[in-house]
This record gives sequence, C-alpha cells and structure tokens, in this order.
Amino acid sequence: MDFSILNDSTLWVGISFILFILMVMKPLTSTFSQNIDAQISSLKKEIDEAKKLKIEAESLLNEHKIKEKRNTQYIDELKKQKKEEAKEIEERIKKEIEMAINRKEENYELIIKQMESNLKEKLQNEIMAKTLKFTQARIEKNISEKHNDDFIDESLNKLPKQIY
Repeated sequence: MDFSILNDSTLWVGISFILFILMVMKPLTSTFSQNIDAQISSLKKEIDEAKKLKIEAESLLNEHKIKEKRNTQYIDELKKQKKEEAKEIEERIKKEIEMAINRKEENYELIIKQMESNLKEKLQNEIMAKTLKFTQARIEKNISEKHNDDFIDESLNKLPKQIY
C-alpha cells in the first residue's frame, strides 16, 4: 500500500474540513433540533388551546341557542297572553258600552214617560181650568138650570175621552 497519499496536504485539508463540518454540525443540529422541538411543542400548545377555545365556543354557542330558544318561547307566550288580554279588554269594553247604551235607552224611556205624564197632567189642568172658566161664564149669563145641567153632564162625559 502506498502511503504517499497521506503526504498530500490537500487530503489533510479535506479531512480536516470534513471533521470541522462534523464538529460544527453536531451542535448546530442539536440546536436546530431543539428549536424545531420547541416550535413543535409551542404549536402543540397552541393547537391544544385552540381546541379548548373551540370547545368553549361551541358550548357558548349551544348555551346561546338554548337561551335564544327559551327567549323565543317566552316572547311567544307573552304575545299569546297579550292577545288574550286584548280580547278580554275588548269584550269588557263592548259589554260596558252595551250596558251604557241600555242605561241611556232606559233613562230616555223614563224621561219620555215622565214628559208624557207631565203633558197629560198639564192638559188635564188646562182642560179643567177652561172648563171651569166656561162654566163660570155660562153661570154668569144666567143660563137655565136644565141647560146648565145638560152642559155639565156633557162636559164631564167628554172629559175622560179628552184626557186619554
């Protein structure tokens, strides 16, 4: 074997360069590996946090949907109650109006009856007053007693017919 190759300086520079690269590479690869591992663990943590946030967001969304459903049901119930209350109020007002109209009609009928009664009474009083005046005037003219009696009887017979 020829050892003269070992005397070549280029060979020794190449070998030393390879050794140098190997020696530098080992710390670099370990540093690089550590950086990559740190980034991987950081990404895993972020992914875990994102998963937790996603789970929280989903649970909040579900809670919100449940609350929204309850609120919608509550609003629907309130609408039904208010519609029923409005119907009850409307019916009550209609009844009150009807009762007020009936009371007014009864009052007007009572007033009409009173007015008719007053009118009849006034007519009777007026007829009686005129009858008395006429009778007095006849008596003053000295009408015969028989004629006077006939006239009084006739007036008394006509009086009930005129009153009604």
